Order: sequence, then C-alpha cells, then structure tokens
Amino acid sequence: MEDLQFLIATDEELQDDLVHVCNLLDSDPSTDDHHGTKPSTEAPTVRRRKRRVRVDNYKMEVTMLRAQVDTLKAQLDHLKLTNPTMDMSAWKLAARRERMEAMRCQVENNELRAAVDERESLLEHMKRLLNKKPRWNSSWDEEWSSYKLAAQTSLRVAAIHAIADRQFRRQNGAFIAAGLVDVTDDVIQVDSITLLNK
Repeated sequence: MEDLQFLIATDEELQDDLVHVCNLLDSDPSTDDHHGTKPSTEAPTVRRRKRRVRVDNYKMEVTMLRAQVDTLKAQLDHLKLTNPTMDMSAWKLAARRERMEAMRCQVENNELRAAVDERESLLEHMKRLLNKKPRWNSSWDEEWSSYKLAAQTSLRVAAIHAIADRQFRRQNGAFIAAGLVDVTDDVIQVDSITLLNK
C-alpha cells in the first residue's frame, strides 16, 4: 500500500485542481471567442446568454461544493478533538476489544469454576451419605434370614415379607448365574437329577 501512495491524490492536489477549474470557469467566454475566430465581415452575432447562465450555475455549484467541503472538514476536525478514539488505529481498537472480551471471559470462567466446585462438593457429600452402611439391628436381620416363622400372627406376616424381600434381592444374581439376562427368546433348560433309592 505504501508503494501506491503516489496514485492517491492528496487534499492539496485536489484543492489545486479545484482552483484551476474555478479559474477556467471564471474566465470570460467572450474573450476566448475573439481570440479563436477571425473577424468576419458579417454582422456581429448576438452573445449567447444561455451559455453565460450555465457557467454561472457551474460557478455557484462549485462555490457551494467548496463551502460544503470546508464545513465537513471542520466537522471532522471537531470530531477528532472530541472523540480521541477516532485517532486510534484499527489494530488498537481491535486489541482493546479483545482485551475487554478476554477479561469478561475470565470472570465468567471463574464463576463457572466456583459453581463446578460447589456442585462437586455436594456430590461428594451425597456419595458419602449413600455409601454409609445402615446401622440395622443385626440380630433382627439374621432372625429373618434363617427362615423361621414365629407363632404370633403379626410377626409371622412380617417374617414372610422379609423372606420374600430377601429372595427378590437375590433374583438378579440367580438370573445372571442361569444366563437369563438380556434374553429375548424363550429358554428351556433341563438338568438330570439322580435320586437316591432308600
């Protein structure tokens, strides 16, 4: 880009070109007509008023555009003074935005880490609670596991339920030992048993 700077016109060059155009428009067209043509013997021609009006319109338009350029330059200078970020390069602005985004991400990351640590401590506490062995009366458990039924009706019903629960808990182990886990078809197994003759 630095090698091509000579192709881009500067403000001074544009100003010089604008002054040159204004000078051409300011020159009197009647003097140009007398220099370029031979005096004729015919009656002098009447000046064309329309062309003069058109030149005046161009002059007014150029003058208005020049005033507009000056106004816009003044506004640009004022904005540069009031807003210092206008002078910053695009790289500085991008670096500032990236730094602010990195700081915001760091704060968010710290908050997320704190939340994860809190959840992790809660999970550890729950695991400790769930892995604790219950403190049941071992004699009561052993009493039901011996398949003894009491004579009293309420104790007998409780013993039957305890035995049924124990057998139900053992059901998965028995299915695994028999090879019946995840089987979708009907299974028939036959084992021969020899009876002792008495």
